Order: sequence, then C-alpha cells, then structure tokens
Amino acid sequence: MVKKANPKKKKNGNDSKDPEKEKCGVLKLSHCLCVKLEKKNDLEWVACSDCNQWFHVYCVRLNNLPYTEEDVFTCCGPNASPEAVASLAGDVAAKLRALKLSRIIQSPERFQ
Repeated sequence: MVKKANPKKKKNGNDSKDPEKEKCGVLKLSHCLCVKLEKKNDLEWVACSDCNQWFHVYCVRLNNLPYTEEDVFTCCGPNASPEAVASLAGDVAAKLRALKLSRIIQSPERFQ
C-alpha cells in the first residue's frame, strides 16, 4: 500500500509544516521540479513504503495524479519502483527539459 497525502492547509491559508514532507526526495539531487510550485499549487505527495521519504508525484511521473491505495511506491532497496529509480537518476527532470526544448524548437517565436 502506498502512503499519499496533500499538505494540509491551515486556517490562515498557509501550508502546515510537516517535517517529513518539507523536502521532496529528489530535491537534494537537484531533480525536484516543484520547488517554485509547491506554495502556489496543491501538489500531490507520495511516500516510500520502506523508508517514508516523501516525493512530489510530479517529480516522479510528470503528472499530479494521485497514487491509488493499491499502488506500491518504493524508492530504495532491491524492489525500488521504476518511477522512483528514474526520478532519482534525474531521468524525469531530463525528460521535462527535453519537452520544454522541443516546444522552443517548434515555436521559437513564442519564447523570444
């Protein structure tokens, strides 16, 4: 079973400080795609079922669709999820950079 959650909102509208979810698991590797978006959007989170490290779902699979209760997400050990391995290796961040670059190449006038 996967652990998933959204940061809870306080009454004043600020995100609560859950120390376990303050940093995405790929942030320390400079592969977090959501640092600037975290305070503006309701980002989905998922936790490793082995070590409890939290990740933005977007940083793991380039969408913000929540994991289901049946999904298994593991970032460590011999049974690490392919999505976790790819995000930790920087493959997901590289894929996003490639998508952005292809948009620039296809429509350079939009980015000048």
